[in-house]
Amino acid sequence: MRQGVDCDHSYLPVLHASGFRTVLALATAEDMLINHVDISQAFLQGNLLKDKGFEGDVFISPPPSAKYVYRLCAPLYGACTSSRTWHKTMSTLLEQQGFKTVGFEKSTWCRHNANGDKIMVGSHIDDFYICCTNRACLDEFRFALLDPAKDGFESTYEGPLHHYLGCAIVRDLDASTTSLLQAHYIERVCQKYGQWNVTQPKTPMMPDTCLTVDDCPEGYVDPHFHAQYRGIVGSLGWIMAMTRPDCSFVHASLSRFVQYPGPVHMQAALRVLAYLRGTIDHCLVFTRSGIASHENNHLWGWVDTVYTGC
Repeated sequence: MRQGVDCDHSYLPVLHASGFRTVLALATAEDMLINHVDISQAFLQGNLLKDKGFEGDVFISPPPSAKYVYRLCAPLYGACTSSRTWHKTMSTLLEQQGFKTVGFEKSTWCRHNANGDKIMVGSHIDDFYICCTNRACLDEFRFALLDPAKDGFESTYEGPLHHYLGCAIVRDLDASTTSLLQAHYIERVCQKYGQWNVTQPKTPMMPDTCLTVDDCPEGYVDPHFHAQYRGIVGSLGWIMAMTRPDCSFVHASLSRFVQYPGPVHMQAALRVLAYLRGTIDHCLVFTRSGIASHENNHLWGWVDTVYTGC
């Protein structure tokens, strides 16, 4: 790969965390079914792009004793353009079936059928989730997607969606609710950093805490300590981004010191893990009706503002 030549063409869009939550909220609001499909060896099922250069022909080096280079007849894992090729292939198939991308999310598609049925499709590389208001409509699309004889892909039907990128999805169709939680991932992180069998605080951060650069002693360099701190902050970032917005402020505070953490910063980071241990079952719950208006698609927010603090 060369900067300014092909680096910008080696990508595969995936759904943003907020986009996935939006899909869950809409599916819950409209009582849509959510099914999961796993594409088998997705990159190998892409069609090589027809353009010239790095957009089309791909050559690989031969063994030392060979006299020729080889031109690929199909994408391979490891080739810099394989991910883009796969995305182009599946996008073309969905467009041929009448789907359109949703806003800026290039890995989410939607289609409205003439009879009023709505179907949404999202992808994270080789994992597809399919939301639909009608079982017959969902099955018809699923069979077409999984049928290589009809330009579909070799895939595995996983049934209702229960897990997505380390998150558990729990649906109660009778109550019209969908819960999104990361209890299993939080447990692994807490055990990894020794914060499973600990006293569990009620808040993620001590009140009136103000972390500064001065909290890191001058000349304090410990590679293992720094790696551990960065690992905790990185894990907290994933948890916060997916299901725990209550940790967003403390994560932002801890992230400012990944280059020069000190014992005070580590103590604050471990406190967050202990807090998560005590609130491991907390989750996001999407309901069919609005909280006050009993209408869908209303955004509600609450904030506790402290004008004297940061």
